[in-house]
Amino acid sequence: MGNERFNDTVLSEELESLIRAELRPIAKALTERGKTFAAAESLTGGLMSAYCVDIPGSSEWFLEGFVTYSLKAKIEHLGVSAELIEKNTMIDAEVALEMAKGARRMSGSDYAVSMSGLAGPFFRSDGTPYPMDPRHVPGLVFVACAGAEGESVHRYILTGTRAEIRRMAVLKAVRMLANMMQIGE
Repeated sequence: MGNERFNDTVLSEELESLIRAELRPIAKALTERGKTFAAAESLTGGLMSAYCVDIPGSSEWFLEGFVTYSLKAKIEHLGVSAELIEKNTMIDAEVALEMAKGARRMSGSDYAVSMSGLAGPFFRSDGTPYPMDPRHVPGLVFVACAGAEGESVHRYILTGTRAEIRRMAVLKAVRMLANMMQIGE
């Protein structure tokens, strides 16, 4: 994409095309290997799950998506420790990893990813900034993946609109899953 700035629609369409193109070989490999997948989503709000179910035959490999936007949902539905969140905040590498592991455990899937972070906007409609934890910066995103091969989590600082950051987080998760599954190597 280079440094050229696209309007939101064009960039979002390009990101969507990339996500769909890179998710298809994962879907094929999951089906051929008889493996399953689940997603735990916070800032992406079900976007990853939507891309999965857009693929014909996804019921063979996609088990479920957890949209755990709130603190309570992360604790109750994924088993993330309240103490961990209190210590580190909800936007944290360890929390993202616990979300992925929780999605894998709760769904019984072979693989799971999670996405958590700050997509913005970072200012209220009156122009005043939202209060943020000093450890957080706009566009901070954590993406984690868990599978039999192991676990990994990555920290990103993404730029763009809310929609772009959400889609970029999904693309990062797709790529992390492909890497864990050794697709395209």
